[in-house]
Amino acid sequence: MYSLLNKITNIYPGFVKKTFGKCDSPEEMLLSNEEQTDFLLEQYKKYGIIDYSHFLPNSFYSECIARTINGYLVAPDGHLYKCWTDLGNSNEAIGHLSGKDFNADNLAKYMVGGDPFHDKECRECNFLPICGGGCPHFKLKNLFHGTKTNLCHLTKSQLKNFVELYYEKNYINS
Repeated sequence: MYSLLNKITNIYPGFVKKTFGKCDSPEEMLLSNEEQTDFLLEQYKKYGIIDYSHFLPNSFYSECIARTINGYLVAPDGHLYKCWTDLGNSNEAIGHLSGKDFNADNLAKYMVGGDPFHDKECRECNFLPICGGGCPHFKLKNLFHGTKTNLCHLTKSQLKNFVELYYEKNYINS
């Protein structure tokens, strides 16, 4: 049954992150990047579940809808957002489907402020540009709110294991 599901679905974990939204979680309940990576590798080894979004480079990867020029989230009330974390917080809306209330500052903060090429640490990293520089929302929180969220792609901490897994999945087991 799993093999059929694997062909028609994409199973992947939705890791809870520390946010500034309404769903704030205590730090001790969250997984670090290393723990998330261990979990991903364990899921493949035990159950054959693989999340291809963690293999870099890939042709469909973008760090987030927030940094895509035509990527927007539409709330039930018609407000437009760049980030799932902002959804429902009208102060973070970039506009409305009606064309009213356009907020160029909110749009610019994601399109420009979230740009990984403006981050010295990202510019000096061998994973850029294929990793996309990490979550733009957390990049903005680090930049403007003094947080210290690790933005590095999960595969960075265990690159060798992910390369071996990629090879096994695509060349040995195919």
